[in-house]
Amino acid sequence: MALKLIFRKDASTKLTEILEESKSISDDPIFQDVVRMVWHYFVASAKYEEHDYNTLYNTIKKIVELEPMPTMLERWTADAVAKERVVAKAESVLTALRTRFNKVPKNIEKTILAMSDSIALESLHVHAIQSNTLDEFAEGLW
Repeated sequence: MALKLIFRKDASTKLTEILEESKSISDDPIFQDVVRMVWHYFVASAKYEEHDYNTLYNTIKKIVELEPMPTMLERWTADAVAKERVVAKAESVLTALRTRFNKVPKNIEKTILAMSDSIALESLHVHAIQSNTLDEFAEGLW
């Protein structure tokens, strides 16, 4: 709850001020761990403007060693690419089913298109190719 209160829209400004004032204790390993945890929480929330993200990142970088973090744009791009890959894998499962059985029932199609696990979709693709009937495939789907 406290973190939600802290991480409002003006979070980067407040945190930047707090971190700037805390430079005197920035050598303390416990303080550095706390700063890293706050940073990871901030990044994971992904509800901030690119400017806020960059401002806070630059401030934190002065205090602690951070692993290179992707920018918000890089994160959004990576998420979009991952979603595109999942959709492509789902389409490949449907293509395999249409090739083998000519028609795919709507409930099976909806279930496959709703999936977001690319590893499960890869397995389903193999299952679609190896299934002798659509019913056999459907049993492995549920």
